[in-house]
Amino acid sequence: RRAADTLARVLPRLAAHDAAATDALAGHVAASVARLPLLDTLAAGLPGADVLALQLHCCARVTEGIPDDATGARLKSRLQARGALGAVTHYLLDVAFAGMGTRSAAGGYDKSGGAWSDACARPALPPALATLQGLVKS
Repeated sequence: RRAADTLARVLPRLAAHDAAATDALAGHVAASVARLPLLDTLAAGLPGADVLALQLHCCARVTEGIPDDATGARLKSRLQARGALGAVTHYLLDVAFAGMGTRSAAGGYDKSGGAWSDACARPALPPALATLQGLVKS
């Protein structure tokens, strides 16, 4: 996993200066994060689950490695145009935390219930949050 982390952090910088590479990287990340819900349905330890978990982990590292400059802004723009941000927010709002129910009197959600714990235990939640962080940081 360490080699994958290193490569994933270097890829955004390598792709940033080539429009075709930027678009290809954005397309790969967007297609991968669209599979976040699938990770939750695969049984842990199965070969498919391990491969998908590593793929989503690497995509999160790619977004976290986006440089904070004009080339990084261009890559983020392509990621958004390719649907990466929409896929992550769809997973978080419509899949992982969809069953949160009604708001409490204080205005927040009841985090003491089983639905909250179940959502926080989903295998795809860590890569989804890490990807979102990489996409929105400036």
